[in-house]
Amino acid sequence: MKISRTEILALRRLLQAFVAQADDATASIMPAMSPKLPHDGKLVKAGTRVNVDGVVYKAAVDLWDTEANSPENAPTLWAKLAYRDGYRVIPDSISGN
Repeated sequence: MKISRTEILALRRLLQAFVAQADDATASIMPAMSPKLPHDGKLVKAGTRVNVDGVVYKAAVDLWDTEANSPENAPTLWAKLAYRDGYRVIPDSISGN
């Protein structure tokens, strides 16, 4: 049975909609289904999840979608979603800075 490109794209849209509504643990195991930041200057609401190089990050605050506010350049504005066996992975050290 061969699946058409149209069917594959429809399945991807369905998975993206599912992940958008899923909990953080589920979203973290399907990073490719979370959107990437386009750096278009638009508002990113707190709680928005994005895919950065196969890792899901969640906006901690409302922010503008700029390169300066990306998870790589402004890590304090984002929380990395990492789960193992359904439990959140807590880093060995947490900085208050």
